[in-house]
Amino acid sequence: MKPILILAALARSAAEIDWSSRAKAVRGALKDSFRAYEKDATGFDDLAPVSRRGVNWLHSRATLVDALDSLYVVGLREDYERAVTEVLRPRLVGEPPFWESVSVFEYHIRFVGGLLGAFEVSGDRRLLHAASHAADRVLSVLPRKLGDAYTRTRQRLADPYGRPVLWLVARIIDEVQARWPGQHKDCASLAGVGSFGLELRVLARETGDPAYEAAADRIFDQLHEGWAEDGGGDMKRWMKGFYGKNCNFNNRLHARRGLGSGGDSFYEYLLKEQLVGEGSEDRAAMYDWLEGRLLREALPNEHLALFAPGMLALGATASRRRRSASSTSRERALARARELVDGHGRDWYRTVWNQISDAPRVDGVGVHADLRNTSQDNLTHWLISTQVSLPHGPRRGRER
Repeated sequence: MKPILILAALARSAAEIDWSSRAKAVRGALKDSFRAYEKDATGFDDLAPVSRRGVNWLHSRATLVDALDSLYVVGLREDYERAVTEVLRPRLVGEPPFWESVSVFEYHIRFVGGLLGAFEVSGDRRLLHAASHAADRVLSVLPRKLGDAYTRTRQRLADPYGRPVLWLVARIIDEVQARWPGQHKDCASLAGVGSFGLELRVLARETGDPAYEAAADRIFDQLHEGWAEDGGGDMKRWMKGFYGKNCNFNNRLHARRGLGSGGDSFYEYLLKEQLVGEGSEDRAAMYDWLEGRLLREALPNEHLALFAPGMLALGATASRRRRSASSTSRERALARARELVDGHGRDWYRTVWNQISDAPRVDGVGVHADLRNTSQDNLTHWLISTQVSLPHGPRRGRER
């Protein structure tokens, strides 16, 4: 009887919302923001909205690719077709310039993930083909053991099959630079090493190539082994936060990462990988552990953790989830999701201006520098007009 009453209450609340007006507002904001990107930042990764200039940090037209599936879903087909034509221009699709090293993790979730999201909603196999080539570039630079060679989060991404000589030269340059005396050694975060599986499993499913799923399994198995050694389902701490052979500065090898920066998408993928590939008891066990913590613990005061309510709701309602949750546990997860949205989420958005104004990164990627020079009156407009799309979960820094 209780589920029927819950559904009836949801139906009444949904009837009170003018979804048509909301959809129109979202569509209009997306259209305006995408046209602004085309006008002032075509060919760049991001649009800095106040100075109206393009910003490059991934050298792969990140906003353009990120926006594809959102443009399609809201029905902006003319804008979508222009964007696809631009993305697929015959100029080594998605390959950053040879002289630029880029974040491998960001390239994967944004470029590979963006192309796959657009393929999933449109069925355009040209996008799938481009995504597989981009994923091949990513896999060609990932190490087989997370703790050994993954000391650099930024590398050159040449095509290992189409341009093997250039790829080899890129590898040599990256290795020489990494070993050069005094060269800074990066640390890869938990999210940075653990957020490859979702896209790889989709590629394996859609292309029939088992190499993608094997790579996803190899990454996950190592992280699961560390989780199990730390206590598994009984662990009270969050997971190890950083990986890399030369990572022991600022005590990072002892740091832990939860749902905020450095851990967010890894935890999100624990659920989503169950929904796109073959079931895994290990992934299910890790997500059950995560869900149990969210039912009793507060979220960190970070915008990157705001995906958690949606994740809880998806885990409670998805039929493909590995664990057969009881109706009681599903109701608890849904109730907790609403509680987090109504409480933590609204509190964060009320203080978003203070968090952005206090951002330590004045220069660099994204729009931080511009936001520090704009007025609070313009913040609401910025939040609406610059969030072009969030098709694959949290988009870090620039948005996710």
